[in-house]
Amino acid sequence: MDLAAERTRLELDTDVTAGTKQSALEELGLSFKTGALGQAPWSYLQGANPAQALGYSGLAYVCAKDYDLGGSAQVENHTFEIQGALAYSLGSAVPDVDPSRALLDLLMNGRYGANIASDRLDGMQDWSDYCVAAGLVMSPALTEQISAAELVQLLGRLTNTAPVWSAGRLKMIPYGDSPEAGLGRTFTPNVTPVYDLTDDHFIPSPGEPPVKQERKSPADAKNHFRVQYRNRANSYNVDVAEAKDQADIDAHGLRSEAIVKADWITDGVVARLVAQLMLQRSLYIRATYTFKLPANFSLVDSFATAIVVGVFQITRHLRRIDWGGARRWWVAAIDVKGTQSSCGPSLSACLALLAWLPRARGALLRWNPTSQGCKTGQQNEGDLSMGRRRKDGDPLGLAGTRLAVRRGKFWYRHRNGRWENMGTDLAAAKKAAAMHNDPGKAYGTVQWWFGEFLTDCKLRVSAGTLSQRTLDDYAGYADYGGPLLAYFGRMFPDQIKPSHVQSYLEDNAALGRPTPANRERACLSSMLSWLIRTGRAADGFSVNPCMRASGVRRNPESRRERYVTDAEYRAVYDAAGGAVRLAMELVYRTLQRPEVDVLAWTPANIRNKEGGRVLSFVQSKTGRKIDIALVGVLDSLVNAAVGQVPVLRQPIIHTRDGNAYTYTGLSAMLRRSIERVKAAHKLAKGPLAEMPSFGLRDLKGKGATDMYLAGEPIERIQLLCGHADKSTTEIYIKQRWQQTAQPNLRAIA
Repeated sequence: MDLAAERTRLELDTDVTAGTKQSALEELGLSFKTGALGQAPWSYLQGANPAQALGYSGLAYVCAKDYDLGGSAQVENHTFEIQGALAYSLGSAVPDVDPSRALLDLLMNGRYGANIASDRLDGMQDWSDYCVAAGLVMSPALTEQISAAELVQLLGRLTNTAPVWSAGRLKMIPYGDSPEAGLGRTFTPNVTPVYDLTDDHFIPSPGEPPVKQERKSPADAKNHFRVQYRNRANSYNVDVAEAKDQADIDAHGLRSEAIVKADWITDGVVARLVAQLMLQRSLYIRATYTFKLPANFSLVDSFATAIVVGVFQITRHLRRIDWGGARRWWVAAIDVKGTQSSCGPSLSACLALLAWLPRARGALLRWNPTSQGCKTGQQNEGDLSMGRRRKDGDPLGLAGTRLAVRRGKFWYRHRNGRWENMGTDLAAAKKAAAMHNDPGKAYGTVQWWFGEFLTDCKLRVSAGTLSQRTLDDYAGYADYGGPLLAYFGRMFPDQIKPSHVQSYLEDNAALGRPTPANRERACLSSMLSWLIRTGRAADGFSVNPCMRASGVRRNPESRRERYVTDAEYRAVYDAAGGAVRLAMELVYRTLQRPEVDVLAWTPANIRNKEGGRVLSFVQSKTGRKIDIALVGVLDSLVNAAVGQVPVLRQPIIHTRDGNAYTYTGLSAMLRRSIERVKAAHKLAKGPLAEMPSFGLRDLKGKGATDMYLAGEPIERIQLLCGHADKSTTEIYIKQRWQQTAQPNLRAIA
């Protein structure tokens, strides 16, 4: 029940809450058993039923004879507050305890803990001073099963501390780099630089820079953290404390981290402090640097003297090295097979050792002097996390891809431990995984950055700041087998010049694809602008080479000049089914995009406004909010489609089963209706036998043009289309309607 239950020092407050009244145990006829090992059975039970009288060794409980349940039909709730052995050890006004004492007890205890020998654990005095001085105290209680590794990780995260295995011991090293004082303790961090490194000290691999930077994606820099805790001031009910950076939210949008469950925290002040520390680390620790050093730079007092090559995380400039970190582990001097071992960062190996498993799982670590690193029987770099043989025989061929299947979707595990949703398409997931795995050393190239760009776009779609259609377009243009990456993929962004972009446009125009090349240029431009805007671009790369300001000229495009006549519209409408008719009328009368707006409308978009009803929605492309009055024919159409009993989330244009139509499916139905009209007119030698085909998008142009010809003000058409500029609406109409020019009829005298 409690950390110190076996030591028979468990105490209970003298009061127990019954309903809304507090009473002493004796007043309610309750007896208290402390949970001592070998405690005797309850005396009443021994007399009344000696065959079933158990002492419940090690379990604290209360008991009563002929307990009064009250006169109510409902049994009263009783809430007990448990006081553990370490309570008030920090003072008479502080019921919470030092986390370091709780962790040491749990790791060393042989009955309810991990039974780890004390010489395998550091005294953790620095961590203790930091937690107490900073006020990071809590009330730990084991209420469910948890592994030692999970326990260490949890306490490390809640107390802004890195668990590190060093010199054969587990150490807890605080990230705090400023002095703290409180509750009678002081913490003074050691911020003295360990080494003063220059370019002469690094050992770069051939063709590699001496120091590599891995910068966290802005999507991973969360600006809103929430911590769930048990509020002692509210009878230990669940409460949530939060911390957020409003300036970053205003600049980049809200990016929330999942709620952190911390039931060991019972004070709102502590919970808010924990959330704030998590927020600061997320926003301000943005880069990880990787480099190699000679053997004489080994930290003898913290790590083994064997040659080590691995990853270090810089937390204070390049002059202070934090060996370890929240997700960077350093395992050294571990006796696995009776021989000394050293290895690079391996999270899975460290967790296995922290859990103190009785036997190693999978391949054992061993020192390999030829590679100056840690190896397993099958893998280099000491990575045990992805090398296990799949129990299912790997029917999907996911071995080596870092992909896993969860709930019908493919997920990719990044090397920093983050999981990314890759969707349900196996081929697409493998393509994305291949890019992330970087077998061709594509890091930093246009191909690599496109992967990062698309990941950021997915998050923007989830946040509602980018449309799904735009993301789909970007993903199509940046396909690994497409012409854009075939041309630019192996280049670095700062190598692209305006002449390269212009050559790409002209070459593709010669191949008969001028318009797709324009769209691909726009996609490349968006990615490069994102690089510059988010600070990811290399120094000196500050001008987008795809922009017109750089001298690039797009390929000329043929305008969409198809105008659907009234006769064509009526003939196809009469030949079409109900869904196509409804789609034709909605597009024609609202002038909205069918594929992303019209097909998404549901009865939830129908609102009351100014004494009437409107169709209210946000245009997916422009983000503009549009309210269209439901009057006349449009009102009748919507009423007939919705019915007398609307289904709130059912699309207005829906199948017989109530499901949504896809734009592709509805367009195919429209084309079949057009073909039926043409076939009938061919047979009857009618005027529409050679009618050009048209799509639902063409009916938007017809609607705007017909309103213009009927004398509607251009401003009204602009409002309905959602165009920001009136000139855009004028061009949109004139592309489809060419007024017949009248000759000069003046007679010459």
